[in-house]
Amino acid sequence: MALDPKIREAILNMPAAKPPPGVTPNFVNPSDLVDLTYGLASVLTALATASVAVRIFTKWKIVRSVVIEDYMLTISFFLYVGGLVPVCYLAAYHHTGVHQWNLTVRDTIIRSYLYMIGTIAYDLTVLFLKLSILLQCLRVFIPAGTRNVAFWVYQLLIWVHICFYVTSALLEFAWCRPMKKLWDPTVIEGKCIGDITIKALVSGTINAGSDCLLLVLSQNVIWNLRLPTKRKRLLSGVFLLGLMPTVCSLVRIYYLIQGHQDVDQTYWYTLLGEWGLSELAFGQFAASAVVMPKFVKYISKKPIFAQIGSWLPTFDLSNTGDEKSGAAGRESKRNRISLGRRSAGRVQVTDREYNELVENSLQLSASGHSVVSRKLSNDIVSAKVNSPELDFITVAE
Repeated sequence: MALDPKIREAILNMPAAKPPPGVTPNFVNPSDLVDLTYGLASVLTALATASVAVRIFTKWKIVRSVVIEDYMLTISFFLYVGGLVPVCYLAAYHHTGVHQWNLTVRDTIIRSYLYMIGTIAYDLTVLFLKLSILLQCLRVFIPAGTRNVAFWVYQLLIWVHICFYVTSALLEFAWCRPMKKLWDPTVIEGKCIGDITIKALVSGTINAGSDCLLLVLSQNVIWNLRLPTKRKRLLSGVFLLGLMPTVCSLVRIYYLIQGHQDVDQTYWYTLLGEWGLSELAFGQFAASAVVMPKFVKYISKKPIFAQIGSWLPTFDLSNTGDEKSGAAGRESKRNRISLGRRSAGRVQVTDREYNELVENSLQLSASGHSVVSRKLSNDIVSAKVNSPELDFITVAE
């Protein structure tokens, strides 16, 4: 049974929360966080846009190898931009970060509705972003045909994320019947499954936990690769950028708990949303950082950037420090793997010759040439041949 229209109107005009002692509600011109929202959204959107643009340009124009994780990241970016729409609409027309005692019940309804839309956009953005990162880790770190512990952990994380975030997004639509009861407190008929904040806490915990597990697993794989220590540090540093979205997800959980325990939900949930945007933008940046050395190297050769590039430190991470001078030393090392110094000349092979080299490695050993072990072959093939954007991981004995 619906409320009597007069009773409902009276409820809608009531303060949304009781103010703290000594505080007088201000319904006319309350303080807010609109400027912070606009500034943060602008900076984060610029960061995400630049990061994804650099990655797609590098993979399409320079590396010429666009793979499934690139499409996943692109979908994630457009979902991120879509999630900004309710944030900007709220900031423009209803103000963000207003204390709940400075709002009427009517004011909170539109906020709750936009928060639900933002939550769905967040879940789907995280899903495609994590899939992009996990698929990239599989391709970079796990050689084709390998079924080790890392492979199965990555597979488990992929399917856990798919199942959980798809379910989480669908639950937003099915949490209450009628659905309007989720954001309108004046709807008294029907019922809800429970406190939807609990679902948000579970989602945040799974997200932060998977971030931490992914970081630990990736670092473990990197430091067990047969690479020079300098290369390991560089690769480790690239993947440690995942700490930024991880920290944001942990702070987001803190604000979620604060909002759940405090009556001032409209204020805490604004901060929650802004840390959520930060998490997603930094996630886009971290997922794209792996191609940035190649991109910088590419544009530094262009005439317009040549002079600027001469002032900057080199990004040629593939330089091993013992290249010989002359025409052979100046030859481009792209798509090449360094195979040792014991032979009279430095042996280099192209990716096309790689499989033949591995098959003949035992025969090469018998004839006194440099040997590439099966373990070393597995390390290189995932980080170099399968990932041309990572060709700065040149291996030398």
